[in-house]
Amino acid sequence: TAGLPNQVGLLASAALGFKIISLEISYIKIAEENPELLINIQDSLIQKVANDEIQVALVKANNNLGLLEFDNESYRHAYNYFLKAIEISPSDSFANFYLLLSEGKLLYKTGNKDNLWSSIQKYNKATQLDPLNGLPYYFIGQSYQKIGDKDFDLIIEAFQAAMLLSLDEKMRNKTKKALEAVIKRERLLKDFWR
Repeated sequence: TAGLPNQVGLLASAALGFKIISLEISYIKIAEENPELLINIQDSLIQKVANDEIQVALVKANNNLGLLEFDNESYRHAYNYFLKAIEISPSDSFANFYLLLSEGKLLYKTGNKDNLWSSIQKYNKATQLDPLNGLPYYFIGQSYQKIGDKDFDLIIEAFQAAMLLSLDEKMRNKTKKALEAVIKRERLLKDFWR
């Protein structure tokens, strides 16, 4: 009977440990399935229950929402979500990559020539974080086009680089069309001046 309290204590500890693990798994699940819910309580979670698993879940939730905003071309909102993810986990490569792309797109949208050059710098930094991803090269091509659509070599080179790397099907088709349009425009101008 002397061992009974210890066994009960171990059982209670095991049950409590299981409860904590279940809770952490549910935070991860919430981050994947309903990230808005987790984001709504993230400040109190960070202050009251800051542990590694909750931080992972919060980073995932911010990244998921940031990517949704990025895909919807809401770059300011995307930027804010990725920035929050980086505040929680400064070394998160996904958040850092998309933060650079979001910054680049915000600069690109101004149309200002200096900002277009700055956007290219942001995209170049993004290529260093994910060298196999073609998305930054597509955006570099867009920026070169907006700076001056007659510098065909740089534009074509950027779009071709994007095509050689990883792109989802939608972006691959978009890049292919952009590349074909630039090549066609280059041919038309060359034929015109002959």
